[in-house]
Amino acid sequence: MESKGLSLPTMRLAAIGDVAPAARSCQWLLAARRLAEWTGERRLTKSHSLCGNDARAAVRDLGLSGDPGAAGSTDLQRLWRVALDMDLLEIWDGCSDLGPGMEWDLDDDEDVVELWIDLLLVTVDRLPMSRPTQAEQLPFMLSLYRAVEGLSIEDLVQRLIVNAEQKSERIAAADPGRVRPLYEVVAQLQLDALAEIDAVVLKDGSVRLTDLGRHGVRHWFEHVERLTGWLKDIGIALTTKRLDSSKFTEETGTTGGVAGRDRAGG
Repeated sequence: MESKGLSLPTMRLAAIGDVAPAARSCQWLLAARRLAEWTGERRLTKSHSLCGNDARAAVRDLGLSGDPGAAGSTDLQRLWRVALDMDLLEIWDGCSDLGPGMEWDLDDDEDVVELWIDLLLVTVDRLPMSRPTQAEQLPFMLSLYRAVEGLSIEDLVQRLIVNAEQKSERIAAADPGRVRPLYEVVAQLQLDALAEIDAVVLKDGSVRLTDLGRHGVRHWFEHVERLTGWLKDIGIALTTKRLDSSKFTEETGTTGGVAGRDRAGG
């Protein structure tokens, strides 16, 4: 990807105390924690999942949708992956137990924002455009991050197509009538997943990062930079400091907030 014109805009992030309530009320985060608490110490199947009776009981007790015995992605299956990826649960010798992710205090502003950022990272890791690595998300995330007032989904899709055409002669030569529908589906899948965790707001064909989502995406840039160094490769200067409070600006790179954790495993 060419580096010309790529940069992170100068902006001031909302204070941690201002975004903490949104993190604290995120239903997907709360549901993953409830599943971990419900599961606790429990014998699992050979594939490290809840056994049939336990799965049905979890769906019933936690008010989840979908048949746990059916093929496809149910709420339980998705929350189970999130709970494991966020270390809310851990598995030892075929049994589950509460993981270190459950130690974070939801009443503490910095803790709850950091926990929500973990949710964002594991969500992005499973998005369609995160293959082969999360660095493939760069055009998508940059488009969202730059658009302070939001942008139309149609515009977002067009930006993704233009970027893909610049990188691939095969895509550039393909029939636009076949390329656009594919990118429309992929973009909508990604946006729906981000909306589910309150990272974006979707309204009338447009998308905008929430204040909490902007914190998380800014952290995502730092997270992937530590793993791959790709921002440096394309000419984007980025501080290695952590997320911060309202004192942060992209120009100074100063910070005074969340201590944070690395998720080197992605």
